[in-house]
Amino acid sequence: MKKPFYLAILLSLFCSPLFAVEKQNPQTNINTILRSIKSKANLGFIVSDVKTGRVIFSERSQFLFSPASTQKLFTAVAALYYLGSDYQFTTALLTNGAIKGQTLQGNLTLKFSGDPELTTEDLNRLIEKLKELGIHRISGHVYIDNTAYNDVPYPPGWMWDDLSYGYAAPVSAIIINRNKFLLHILPAKKGNAQPTLSPILPAGVTHFSNRVRTTAHQIKQCPLTVYSDNRNNYQLAGCINRAWGQQRRTLAIRNPVIYANVLLKQALADNVIQYQGPILLAGSSANDVVLAEHKSPPLRHMLKEMLKNSDNLTTDSLLKKMGERFYKKPGTWQNGLHALKKILEPTGIDFKNNLINDGAGLSRYNLVSPDQMAKLLRFAYNQKTIRDPLLKALPIGGKDGTLAGRMRSIANSERVHAKTGSMAGVSALAGYLRTRQNKVLSFAIMINGFVGETHAYSHLEDRLCEFLVKFSERKHG
Repeated sequence: MKKPFYLAILLSLFCSPLFAVEKQNPQTNINTILRSIKSKANLGFIVSDVKTGRVIFSERSQFLFSPASTQKLFTAVAALYYLGSDYQFTTALLTNGAIKGQTLQGNLTLKFSGDPELTTEDLNRLIEKLKELGIHRISGHVYIDNTAYNDVPYPPGWMWDDLSYGYAAPVSAIIINRNKFLLHILPAKKGNAQPTLSPILPAGVTHFSNRVRTTAHQIKQCPLTVYSDNRNNYQLAGCINRAWGQQRRTLAIRNPVIYANVLLKQALADNVIQYQGPILLAGSSANDVVLAEHKSPPLRHMLKEMLKNSDNLTTDSLLKKMGERFYKKPGTWQNGLHALKKILEPTGIDFKNNLINDGAGLSRYNLVSPDQMAKLLRFAYNQKTIRDPLLKALPIGGKDGTLAGRMRSIANSERVHAKTGSMAGVSALAGYLRTRQNKVLSFAIMINGFVGETHAYSHLEDRLCEFLVKFSERKHG
């Protein structure tokens, strides 16, 4: 029975003369160190030939680990396989009436679709198209339709103290500017007065309670904290060091409905389009007529933001979108995950033997094995319609995305395309690499159960990839 694969084993491996002797059997070198070194961090990894599926290296690959953002690979592969690389989200202006003169005789509905790329400018251009149609007045009501997804913005396992920040923006059918905003925090010039808070948002979207005090020096026991609720109320507390100057925080817009209401009202006013009553929430009808629409970039382009920059919102909106289209019902966390598992059945992964609660990997409840990741990667690579856009979207070792600045010894060769994953106590890396013999290997490295910064563990992952790129497979005895 193999001993557990521990973090210090690999660290020792990279420092060992055995590691540098390529003419010896690398597996023998690994096993030699396995028998002599132990540590407490849990690490599992697998390296496979993507064409044949043959496993080259494997330790604890059947064990379950928290994958962090390498979880995004499951969502990316499923989306490419089911939705297709040309898939686009559509945001539309609909009516149940008709244009007569300068009046829209009927209601106007702005139907959101969960487009993670939609911006204020896109919304304004949609409203400008009404003006181009000659519409200056709406006789009926103005509605916002957010029924593409349900109204549960977070899945099980997201940490409550993450929810105020942009990387944990709510997953809603309404997404504008990625449902996040920038807050400038300017320390007071003198004394312990409150800093000045300047949100980069229109008035009426948020409300702030400022309990922060300015200090002359950093006070570790007085960190700056942000808490918020689903009515877009934000409470800031703690201390800010005057010497730091202006600080910035990217915060989540907890209630996108309020945000959309304010922006739509402003866009209608800017285009001098009159309407009656408040803007309301309501679903549209299949009989409604399209007045104007905006389409997102194709999926293959959105994947670059999702994978290279590890964007959670794009990933989880795609998860809900797959649920919506697969089951022809509003997208939810539950039907999105059911759809993902159905879509990925051809991979041979036993989804009864893992735990997936979201698409992006932010849930602390997620558990997958390196072996399951290897099956996913092999399936994706052998499907050209998945392989090509996936490889273009993955971070390249030493070049871009979350792998920029890493694996510098092989950066120029662009041999590693992989997804990173990191949370407190978790570091992971999974993807593809091309050896110096031009053989393509898939790999998955998952490290859990450590305390402190992830730098040492990401460095370990880099060294392993650098070794595998130089790995020359030979037959022995």
